[in-house]
Parts: sequence; C-alpha cells; structure tokens
Amino acid sequence: MKPARLLQWCISSLAVWFALGTAFAWGSQQLSFEIPLWLADFVRWLLRSLYPDWTPDAYDIEAWTNSLLFVSGYLAAAVFVGFISVFASKRLSSRR
Repeated sequence: MKPARLLQWCISSLAVWFALGTAFAWGSQQLSFEIPLWLADFVRWLLRSLYPDWTPDAYDIEAWTNSLLFVSGYLAAAVFVGFISVFASKRLSSRR
C-alpha cells in the first residue's frame, strides 16, 4: 500500500471511529434516562475505593457514569472500526 493511500485509510478510519463513537455515546445517553442502580453502585464503590475520604453525591456519580458511558461508547466503536478495517484491508489486498 502506498504511503498516501495508507494516510487516507488512517484518516478515514479515524473519521468513522469518531462518528461511530459519538453515535454510541449519544445513544447510550439518550437510552439511559435513569442511570442503572448497578452502575451507580459500582461507580460509588470505585470512587470510595480511590478516594476514601471523599463522599460523592448524586451529581458526582452521574458525572462519572456519563464519562464511563462516553468512554465505553468510543471503546466499542474503536473495536468495531478496527475489525472492519482489518477485514476490509485483507479483502482489498487479496483482490489484487
């Protein structure tokens, strides 16, 4: 693969990852009107184990769970785009 083609491939993969990650993160925010109790309990436990002297309130837990949903959305998008990119590159290279 030529360097210009590789750069174009990387930029397009990055754009697809960003668009898909934004869609996943936005969708998880819109689908979860209320934060699940198990997720709130996990975040509360995690914050108390990291910062023993700090007692997080409801807004802190909501902010941390929203951040967790954004990170998990972008991580899922990265895995999806990575698999699709590898599959597509192998398919394109076998066609030549």
